Amino acid sequence: LRTEVTLPLVALVMVVDRSQSMATGSPSKIELAKEGAIQVVELAYQEDLLGLIAFSDEASTRWVFELRPATERGKREMLQGILGVGTGGGTVLGPAYRQAIEALTSTQAAVKHVIVLSDGRLYDGGGPFGAQQEVPDFEALASEAQAAGITTSTIAIGSEADFERLEEIASAGGGRYYEALDVSTLPRIFSNEALTATRALLVEEPTVPRGRPNQLYDFPAALPPVDAYVATSIKSDAQELLSGREGEPLLAVRRAGLGRTAALTTDLNGWAGSFGSWQGLPGALGTLGRWLQAVPPGYDATANRDGNELEVVVDAVLAGEYVNGERLSARFGGATVQMDQVGPGRYVGRVPWIESAGQEVVVARDGDVVARASVTGPDPEFADIDGARLLEAVAQRTGGAVVTGETYEPELAGGGRSIWQWFLAAAVAVFIAELAWRRFAPATTTAARSATPVSPRGRWSTARLRRPS
Repeated sequence: LRTEVTLPLVALVMVVDRSQSMATGSPSKIELAKEGAIQVVELAYQEDLLGLIAFSDEASTRWVFELRPATERGKREMLQGILGVGTGGGTVLGPAYRQAIEALTSTQAAVKHVIVLSDGRLYDGGGPFGAQQEVPDFEALASEAQAAGITTSTIAIGSEADFERLEEIASAGGGRYYEALDVSTLPRIFSNEALTATRALLVEEPTVPRGRPNQLYDFPAALPPVDAYVATSIKSDAQELLSGREGEPLLAVRRAGLGRTAALTTDLNGWAGSFGSWQGLPGALGTLGRWLQAVPPGYDATANRDGNELEVVVDAVLAGEYVNGERLSARFGGATVQMDQVGPGRYVGRVPWIESAGQEVVVARDGDVVARASVTGPDPEFADIDGARLLEAVAQRTGGAVVTGETYEPELAGGGRSIWQWFLAAAVAVFIAELAWRRFAPATTTAARSATPVSPRGRWSTARLRRPS
C-alpha cells in the first residue's frame, strides 16, 4: 500500500517463549522466532507501537523493549534487542501475559493486539518452574482483555507445545490460533498474523470504476459501482484498466517476458455489487482471458508512448521456440529504426513520436510486414491527475501552504550590491593624485658622497660630485 492510505494506530506486543527448549532444532526455534519478530518490526508503520517480552520462568521474564513507536531509530534499537535474546529456564506464561495486557491497557490505540508464542507445556501453577504460583485462568484473562479492546493470538510451535491451552487463549481473546508443526513456517506466520490483526485493507464503500486507456478493452465512461475491493497499489511496469478511488487499481495487467498476468481487486460475487451484473462484463472478461493465454505463434508487437518516443517491443515465437537473430525494423510516421534483440525472442526499438502519424506501428523483416501494433499509453505530460489537489496534499502533509499568484507577496530581507566600483574609483583617485604630485612637486638639488675602498688596509678616496655644465 502507498503510505497515503489511512492506517489505524496499532499497539502490538509480542510475548515470545525463551525457555531452554527453544534452543533445539537446526535452525533453532528461537532463531526462527527472532526472524519472525524482525519481520513484524520491518512491516510496522512509523506510528505503530511495538513491544516484545521474552518469558521463561518468572524471574527471567523481561521486556526486550517496551511499547514504543516504530520510527527509523526505534526499529534499529528493536532489531538490536531481538538479536540479543537468549534461552534458558522453563515456560511460565502468566506474568508476561499480564504485563503485556497492562501495557496495552494504558495506551491509546485503535488496534491493541498480543501475539503469544510457545513451544512447550506451560508450567504456570505447577512443575519445577511454577510451583509457587497460582494456576492462572488464562481463558478469563484473555476474555477480560478482549472486553477492554485487546485481542490475543497464539502460535504453538513444535510437537511438544501446550496446544489446548494456547487454543483456549486465542479463542477467548478473539484472535487466531496457529499450529506450526513445521517450524520453518514460523516467520511467515508471525508476519501474516501481524498484518491480519492490524491492517484493514478492505475498502467497503460503493466505488464507481473508471476506465483507463488501454489496448484490451474500451470501457464506457459510466460504469455501475462495486460494493468493496482490496486497496492495493500498481507496479510501475503494469497497466491500469479500471481504477477505484484515489488511483487504486480495480483491474490491472502486466507483462513479464512472455508471461502475462491480470489482477482484479474486487470479486464477482459478494463484493461486485451492480458491477457484477453489468452487461458488458462477460465480454470484457472474455477478452482478458484470451489475452492471458500463451503468446500465439508468430510475431507479437506492442507499442507504448514514452515521452517523445515510442517503445516498440516484439516477441518472436515459432513452433514453441524463441526466434533469435532476426533483422527487424519498426516504422512509424515515415521514420524507420532497426530493432535490437534484448532477450530470447524479444526485440526492442524506439522511434520518434509524431502527433499526426496515426496510431499504428509496422514491424517488418527484410521488407516484409510481420506485425502491427496500436499505440497505447497516454502522454505522461497530460496524465489524468488532479494537479491542484496533489499540490494541496503535499503542502498539507509537509506543514506548508499553497501559494498562488494572487497571494504571493514575498518580504524582501535586503538586496546584494557589488562593491568593485568603489575599489575602482579609489584606485583612479590615487593614480590622479600621484600624477599631480609628480607634476607640481618643488625641484631640489642634492649632493652625495661616494665612498670607495682603495686598499685592504681601509684607506678611502673621496670624490666631489659636480653639476655637469
